[in-house]
Amino acid sequence: DEPMNSKLVFYQDNDSIEDGYLHTYELFNMDLKADLAVLSACETGYGKLVKGEGIMSLARGFSYAGVPSVVMSHWQVDDQSTSQLMEYFYQSLSEGKTKSESLRQAKLKYLAEASLNKKHPFFWGAFVVIGDDSFITKSNNWLLYAGLLIISLIALLVIFRKKIF
Repeated sequence: DEPMNSKLVFYQDNDSIEDGYLHTYELFNMDLKADLAVLSACETGYGKLVKGEGIMSLARGFSYAGVPSVVMSHWQVDDQSTSQLMEYFYQSLSEGKTKSESLRQAKLKYLAEASLNKKHPFFWGAFVVIGDDSFITKSNNWLLYAGLLIISLIALLVIFRKKIF
């Protein structure tokens, strides 16, 4: 009924500022630097249809926060099958596949290994990818650091060489 009050619940410590909740309305004011948000909880893509706006949901909040891709669920999901499906999804993503192809492969692998009573679409069909479908690029910061180290070593050699001769 109140989609802006949908929330993720996190561990709450004794911090007097943080309440342990991440509400949809809080996401609208954030600038998240992520390629993908995976919302594997129940009904993360479910929300209220607002005329002229579309579905107001937790997933939409992540889109507004600057996350170009979101994996979300359309209905309540089974914890065990979701855990297995997400493991397969991340494995496929790490192999360089696109987000939708990774989710497709995860679903196929889940179906190949699931018992007969867990093959119903209720257990694996709730998840979809919205937004940018490209593969996730791995950071090559180590190349930058290695390059800076090599340049620094060369500079030191040049300086010491000039002092010796």
